[in-house]
Amino acid sequence: MLIDPLVITLPALDFDHDASSIVDIIQGRRPENDVYPTPEWLAKAALRAAIKPYNLTIRRRVLDVGAGSGAWGSALRSLGFSTFTLDGIDIRQLPRPDAYNFWAHADYLTTSWVPGPYDYIIGNPPFQQAEKIIRKSFEKLTPSGELHFLLRLNFLGGQARALGLFKQFPPHKITIIPK
Repeated sequence: MLIDPLVITLPALDFDHDASSIVDIIQGRRPENDVYPTPEWLAKAALRAAIKPYNLTIRRRVLDVGAGSGAWGSALRSLGFSTFTLDGIDIRQLPRPDAYNFWAHADYLTTSWVPGPYDYIIGNPPFQQAEKIIRKSFEKLTPSGELHFLLRLNFLGGQARALGLFKQFPPHKITIIPK
């Protein structure tokens, strides 16, 4: 396994798109299941920053956690990666997007469906469940596998996370993607 296989990508805040969402969160209103869909352009930017192109030119297994409408899978395929197997899982009852080989409607944290091991686990996990998802994802990685998650900047803050998650799994790379 890599010494530090956790990669965190942080988008710069797009106030035109995210300001109302932030106000909703501050006022205690959140979408069901903490769903904030990732635009495909942002998934592409995150993947370009995180995954070396040659790493997906050979047969690999990839899992998209909280796959939703399939933006991450579409982004991977549009970047020219076609020789890998892509599994998707989402808690909502959504149809399988074309980019995915396998699809499950399940809660990632409680399902036994996720077979693993995976070379890459990618996605934009719900903020309130992100640490639990990261911890479970480490159990599903190959020995040289990597996690690539898009997270809010404030995920890096907090003493409990610094002394817990990041002490156990220090981030290998942190990237901020400009608007």
